[in-house]
Amino acid sequence: MAAHAQVPAVAGILYGVQPEVIAIVAEAVIRIGRRTLSHVVLAMLAAAAFVAIYFFAVPFPLIVAAAAGAGALLARALPDVFSPRGEASQVAAPPVRGAPVEGDAAVGTAASRPG
Repeated sequence: MAAHAQVPAVAGILYGVQPEVIAIVAEAVIRIGRRTLSHVVLAMLAAAAFVAIYFFAVPFPLIVAAAAGAGALLARALPDVFSPRGEASQVAAPPVRGAPVEGDAAVGTAASRPG
């Protein structure tokens, strides 16, 4: 389709679709941001990554490496940053040895047949 972008009819169609594509991408960014940026520190890290890539043209692989390093450091320094919303103060109990796990039963055994 890019080869025909100079044809007026195709150029008009592409120009008309552009706002819809921008709206879809913006909605996806907002939904992902609401789910993942649950702490102000994470939002600041995302903003710093945006500034670095948009204004300073920092290469994307360097942004990813820096985010991984920052995540590793933050996980040690501020472990509550990465816990799900509402679970920052709750500590999970260790699993019980030998306890059945959902979906753990072998196929074809009495435990896996509906009763």
